[in-house]
Amino acid sequence: KLVRQTVRVEVNLQECCLKGRTELEIQQRSDQRQLHLHCRQCDITSCTVNGSYARFEVSDPLAKVVPDDEQMVRDVQNFALSFKSAIEASDAGELRILIDGNLQPMRAEDGEMGHGIWKVVVEYTVSRSQSGVVFAGIDLPGQPPPHCFTDGQWGASHMWFPTVDSLSESCPFELEMTVPSGTKVVCSLPQVSEGRVAKGKRQVTFRSSPGEDIPAKALGFAAGPFISIFDPGAPQKLSYYCLPCPGAEQLLSFSTQFVCRALSILEQTTGCQLPCDGPYAKVFVEGTYATWHSQPSLCVASSALLHDPAIVEQAFDTARELVHALAQQWFGVGALVRPESLQDLWLLHGLAGHVTNLCLRKLFGNNAYMHHIFVETEAACEENVTLVSGAAVDPHEHFEPKKVRKATLVMRLIEKRMGEANFRKLLTMLLQRAKQHKDRQLNMERFFKAARKCSGMDIENSMRHWWTSSRCPVFTCNFYLNRRRNQVEFAMRVHHEARKLKHKDTLTVRVYETEVTYDRTVHVDEEFVTDDYPHISRSRKNKRDREAEKEGEPLIIQDMMDKYDSPLLWMRVDPEMLWIRKVDFKQSDFMWVYQLYKDKNVAAQIEAIRGLSSTIKQDQPPPDSVRSLLVRSLSETLEDPQLFHTVRSYAAKTLGQLSCPDAGPAGEGAGPVRWIGVPALLNHIRRRYVDRDTGLPKPNNFSNVADYFVKKSVIEALGDARQAGGAAVDSEVFTTLFSLLKHNDNSSNDISDGHYIAVLISAMARAATGEIPGETNKTVKQLERYMRRDWLMPSFGHSVTCAALEATRVLQERGLTAHDLSPFVKHAKVGNSSQVRSAAFRCIAQLTPSHPGLLTLLMSVVRSEMVPAVRLSILEALLDGPAQRIARGGVVVAPNAANIGLVEAMWELMNEGLACDVRCRYAMATLYATMLGEGVPGCMLEDCAECGFEASMVHSLPSAEEMDRLRAPQ
Repeated sequence: KLVRQTVRVEVNLQECCLKGRTELEIQQRSDQRQLHLHCRQCDITSCTVNGSYARFEVSDPLAKVVPDDEQMVRDVQNFALSFKSAIEASDAGELRILIDGNLQPMRAEDGEMGHGIWKVVVEYTVSRSQSGVVFAGIDLPGQPPPHCFTDGQWGASHMWFPTVDSLSESCPFELEMTVPSGTKVVCSLPQVSEGRVAKGKRQVTFRSSPGEDIPAKALGFAAGPFISIFDPGAPQKLSYYCLPCPGAEQLLSFSTQFVCRALSILEQTTGCQLPCDGPYAKVFVEGTYATWHSQPSLCVASSALLHDPAIVEQAFDTARELVHALAQQWFGVGALVRPESLQDLWLLHGLAGHVTNLCLRKLFGNNAYMHHIFVETEAACEENVTLVSGAAVDPHEHFEPKKVRKATLVMRLIEKRMGEANFRKLLTMLLQRAKQHKDRQLNMERFFKAARKCSGMDIENSMRHWWTSSRCPVFTCNFYLNRRRNQVEFAMRVHHEARKLKHKDTLTVRVYETEVTYDRTVHVDEEFVTDDYPHISRSRKNKRDREAEKEGEPLIIQDMMDKYDSPLLWMRVDPEMLWIRKVDFKQSDFMWVYQLYKDKNVAAQIEAIRGLSSTIKQDQPPPDSVRSLLVRSLSETLEDPQLFHTVRSYAAKTLGQLSCPDAGPAGEGAGPVRWIGVPALLNHIRRRYVDRDTGLPKPNNFSNVADYFVKKSVIEALGDARQAGGAAVDSEVFTTLFSLLKHNDNSSNDISDGHYIAVLISAMARAATGEIPGETNKTVKQLERYMRRDWLMPSFGHSVTCAALEATRVLQERGLTAHDLSPFVKHAKVGNSSQVRSAAFRCIAQLTPSHPGLLTLLMSVVRSEMVPAVRLSILEALLDGPAQRIARGGVVVAPNAANIGLVEAMWELMNEGLACDVRCRYAMATLYATMLGEGVPGCMLEDCAECGFEASMVHSLPSAEEMDRLRAPQ
């Protein structure tokens, strides 16, 4: 057992290395004469036990997963088995210290007899850190200054100091850091002293509070020439740090304006004060893997979250990320309530994510909250995720965004089942017991036992399928209004794994009639479910009743009342989203119109828009009445300023997708396809944003944020329509987009137009077609113009340059311009920002299916790249489409030297090249399996000698000229 540990580290920011010394007090639990510590990536120089030098051995099972004598297998299944064995072997510790037989342990301070204390001192160095500690920044003009920080990966702690790195082990820690003068250090432990130790160096000491034990995973820091401010609303609780840049204090102040209010809401929701021993610090740095990672009293976040008032889009994303990081002070790996094992981690993900959503609902309103739940539910239904499963091989699988997403939704369902008041009792109980140092480690048994105590319900057994099942249910529903019997006949088919478990649950169907609204409860225990019930409202028999109901209604609803005499207006299945499900519901077009205009729920309005678009079949011409009803209702939704902006954006997107064939001559079937929603989008642009006298776009005015978001959605919809329809779509689409971009004027606007220009560039590249002369040349000239814009007037996140690079790739991929890698290679060089370099590499990755030789080049960049975020972005870009296309096309199946060399390069990275980088190794293994399959790659089935493959090709790199083009700083 680890009793106490002190870590002394000297940071060299110029040489990107650490020199450390750690002192551990370990209580002996057995008579074995050896100690095991977790230690990776550290070069051990000496080791002493009780003051005497001790022999030691370092063996890292994860350094090379598959040994050399077994490496010709090259299949993912065997790699997974070997990796699982290596994980189990590394749990015992990589550093083995051999204790001399003459040494005796020291007596414990409390005088307890029996096994004593070993005092172990380990001296080590860390150079060329692959993960654990990230060194970022370079001494170049316009670049962030050198700094370093912990990256928060699983097992990151023992990447920079030897320790016992386990969820079950916690003890008091002390950290002494020696840094260059002018460098500030922010740590997850409270600061106790600071002083100068040598010329040009200063020492900062941090120590955990008395009686406070923390796991090694909770230890983190950030060191650099930071600028700091305190939150004016809570100066004793909240402090913020960022790297020096023009207007740094204003950026910090504006970007974190929600944090103080969010803290108050979270304390009220959880019934517990912020569990920090000192001020809670948020540090914004460059080159982070994730947007942020949280540790006790510390959040290390990406500087990309910082923005000024002129950036509208980033405000909502920044607020969500910072509030989520704050919530993990209560629930997380190193938080007040911690997981007992990785299998219990989903509970902490769910609790932190759900209280974040509850907080943001109070900050941004119920519409934004319901839209977020609607979008997250749809995304979760597309992913097959099991929250509790013994099949996970890599620990990083438990931190995947899709698992966090589903865990958050499941926790919301638990709250709905328990009730809001009982759920808050549960949160308070868990946190109060943790503050009293009882049950700080949470597992499923304790959680559901506490839930039963607070609510009196057996949540575990009634909702087990949500965390043990991977697939989400699909409900296919329809109904029939039987006028002869005055009843509604509802039928539903259930596709759900829970039916195999004989699980019984209920589903709510909400019925909206002319006179009343009520809920019907349907028992979901069979594959086919029916529910017949009499409707309550009566039909409108006379004209007086119809005229009275028309008062105050929109004109389109009045028309519906005249045309359709039905007591049933519309229906919704699971209106409160108490299931993580898909719903395929069929109802008449006039019912969708009623739902769109009269239901105030954001999710209901989006469902109605999709339902209306589904009434048009792509293979047969619709009646003129249906066509006009659809375009009219969506156009009015687009123009209605009272609606939530995301609903209006959905309407714009749907108008851009509406296409149907015209009625052809008699006996000849359908005629040519028409894009019936495009004229409405063009009318919206002309009426609102084009000067009637000159015909030129008006100067930008983004003071109305909702209209700004809708305008961007209309532009995107026009680009999508032209890309899908080609020359069949009115050429005015391209002319309008080109005019908006060419004559863009933001001189009198307070809001930045960077994202707006990026949307225009992307839409125009999609709208260009080779069938109409001149469109491609106009697009290329505008791309060349805006490719240089960020050098003169930088946009937020260099979004204009990134969009221009992506648009260039789109034109090349569509065959409108010749393939030319030079724009991407130029912007992939060191010296560009991480966002631009990542965008350039994404473009190169998207071109790999047609240029397989680029894969070898990208693998070489992954091996040599020093910026972790860029390294990971390359692998994620390959996983986002190209890998699947390469696998389907059999691009690397042929048994030739190039394909075999590529497989060897990928295997080397997966097996040992990315050994210490948990995220990149996981991404590489996923890429390998996606691209080459789980069995032996096809190109490896033949004799390598017959293919001309030689052993020297295994780790071959591209030529020096190719690497220089990518690595040389500008």
